[in-house]
Amino acid sequence: MALRLIFRIFSFGLLLFPLCTARAQWTTPTIDGAISPAGEYGSNNQLNNAGNTGQTWYMTWDATNLYVGITNANLSEGAVIYVTPNPLNPPRSGTNANGNLTGFNYDGENFSSLPFRAQFVTYFKDGYREYRTFDGNGNWSGPTSFYGSYASGAGNVREVAIPWNAINGNNGLPSSFVFVGFLTSSGGYVYGQAPADNPGAFIGTSATYTQYFAITNTGNGTSTPPFSNEQPAGFSAAAKAAFKHDTFDVFYRSPAASVTDVSDGKDTGDAAVPLGALRFGWRQPAGVFVRHRLRPYHRTSGRADDLRPEHYRERNGVRRVEGFAGDARHADDLLLQI
Repeated sequence: MALRLIFRIFSFGLLLFPLCTARAQWTTPTIDGAISPAGEYGSNNQLNNAGNTGQTWYMTWDATNLYVGITNANLSEGAVIYVTPNPLNPPRSGTNANGNLTGFNYDGENFSSLPFRAQFVTYFKDGYREYRTFDGNGNWSGPTSFYGSYASGAGNVREVAIPWNAINGNNGLPSSFVFVGFLTSSGGYVYGQAPADNPGAFIGTSATYTQYFAITNTGNGTSTPPFSNEQPAGFSAAAKAAFKHDTFDVFYRSPAASVTDVSDGKDTGDAAVPLGALRFGWRQPAGVFVRHRLRPYHRTSGRADDLRPEHYRERNGVRRVEGFAGDARHADDLLLQI
């Protein structure tokens, strides 16, 4: 009898262990304006220093709601989240029947290009919250106000529970979803971006966001941590650094582009006009477009003229400058759009 009792207790302990592990990823926090106790949103479910402006985002879910917490952001300024449940692959494909590629104007910011076809957008702050859904024709619905539950508290903490039925057209928990978020103040100033690689500050009303977080599995115990899978992937900080160009650094000019102090005879004091190559550290990130403008500065006339690149080379969808005409020492404006 004693042996049987020990075996039953041991078996029950094994059954409890995976349930506790699952709760660490798939939780139901209390919406009370406090992120407490530690781990209330589960493990690996927070994004620190969002937008490099000091905010922290928390996110988790259960079968009923998507839960979001944000700290260290002015509670009178709105948080905005765009969401698409069960997105297409790629998430910008399809038509307006699958979601909107343009955003909704909140507090003077808006988007002419979202990173996915958004089906849901919410705006929430102290005293007001709403959501809107896509209408299948490229427009947004009227607002549904004071949905779900919301609370705020000390430390500029806000929490919101968003019903999955609101996000997913009354179809409950999706198997996957994508989202992008930020905070906005009046006048269109954006901060606390999630992901942080999207632009902040004054973005205007025709902004472009390219980055988002993808949750490929929402299952209890098998879910993707919400801030772990930034997309599009593959353009790391190291790859961005590889595109650095500094015309005034000899490394970035070929020998043919070395500048001498020989006048071309047209203006006293003008430097020679060589033909050279701009040099970049070479990487192979997908979907990178390089746009440049070279402007020589004539020291005597004080005139800055745009220069026509001599030729380009394209490789794996990446365009690079092979040569240019002008004084490399005075090429003062190189634009890289990545």
